[in-house]
Amino acid sequence: MKIKCLLIVIFLLCLTACNPVENVNDIEEDNIVINNSEEDLTGELTISAIFWNDSMNHMIDLFCSQHPNVSIDVKAPNTEEILQSDIGTLRGQMITELLSGNGADIYEIQLISSYKYSKSGMFENLYDFMEQDSDFEIQDYYTNILKCCEHNGELNWFPQSFSYSFIQFNENIVGDLDYDFNTVNSINYKDIDSIYNLAKKDEMMDQDMVIDNEAVIKTICNPIEIRSYIDTDTLSSTLDSDDFIEYLIIMNELPFAPFKPDVNGPSSIDFEDSHQLTKIWRLSFFDWEELFNISINETKPYQFSSSDGKNTFAINDLGLAISKSSKNKALAWEFIKFVSSEQKYEFDDENSELFYRKLPGTSFMPINRHNYEQLADHFSEGELWQVEYIDNINRNLDAKSFYDPNIDSIIKDLLQDYFDRNLMSANDCATQIQDVISRYLDE
Repeated sequence: MKIKCLLIVIFLLCLTACNPVENVNDIEEDNIVINNSEEDLTGELTISAIFWNDSMNHMIDLFCSQHPNVSIDVKAPNTEEILQSDIGTLRGQMITELLSGNGADIYEIQLISSYKYSKSGMFENLYDFMEQDSDFEIQDYYTNILKCCEHNGELNWFPQSFSYSFIQFNENIVGDLDYDFNTVNSINYKDIDSIYNLAKKDEMMDQDMVIDNEAVIKTICNPIEIRSYIDTDTLSSTLDSDDFIEYLIIMNELPFAPFKPDVNGPSSIDFEDSHQLTKIWRLSFFDWEELFNISINETKPYQFSSSDGKNTFAINDLGLAISKSSKNKALAWEFIKFVSSEQKYEFDDENSELFYRKLPGTSFMPINRHNYEQLADHFSEGELWQVEYIDNINRNLDAKSFYDPNIDSIIKDLLQDYFDRNLMSANDCATQIQDVISRYLDE
């Protein structure tokens, strides 16, 4: 009997020795402990990025000044290293570091195909942190943007801002057209084609009329339309469809003015005495004051959308993710929350630590709604309808544009072969783009 009991004990000890540490660690890693107390934060964080800007360094300084027992080390190549290196090589180094399980606490993942690596299980679900953090109010943010950044119901990275594109029409051309702009919320390329053809029928209209600077085809129109044919959840694409071929044909037939590089702001063209039908511009390093400055020669700005009816936006700024291997996840969350939280902007004193241009997100549209309200209230000069109008556009964005640095240059080259070099038909262009994207999504 004693021998039997001894054998059972030995068996149980052996069984425990095989698994206990792994099981305990798994449980501890899965339990997220949020600091909801008044005690000051302590610890060390490492951040890994390919591009890291001055505004984020400024936020690190502000965070550490409030929490002197915290230190943050950023691992990112300097400008010279970026110029001397291939971005693909830097991206590969970051992915290798991630796969090792011994990397940084926080990753900036915009340049490593965020939609692919969000599904990899390498990053924490930030919704878990939000739910347990009594100081975090998700309604302070544009939740529709966060929703579009999800994968399988998880939010694995936090965008700091977003951008999208506007289109305005020349009031001197469209003012007398039989087109009801009052019922319009957004405009897509088919609408542009219809309005252009209506304007052409006007006998008094100048026959030299153009749509816009041809740069907008490459930088704005193509990315917005391509998104509607790619599903990053199912990793499938339909860019060889008749609808996309029709887009290529119509955009190639519409008259665009010669290339000009500046499409980042509403001041890129003055419609007075102009032959230009539209100006299409994106919220990217723009002047906030110009967003609310509508002249008598132009319509209000309409959101430029894709032909499938989706209101498309892009993430041009940083996206921060917490590594599963981080040893200080709670502190990592506190920093990400701090960066995206409501700021008390200073608008007049450029030397102030809170001068709005020093802080992240202000060159685009901030993810935090209160930060948008501050900027809009200051620059709209009391035009409440404009503040509410832009906020309504922000809240109705419902599709994130497709961007993958691994194949972006290939797609651009094919489109250039079609639009600029006339080296292929619309059908061949669509087929080749579909082939590139579908093979990459299958990898």
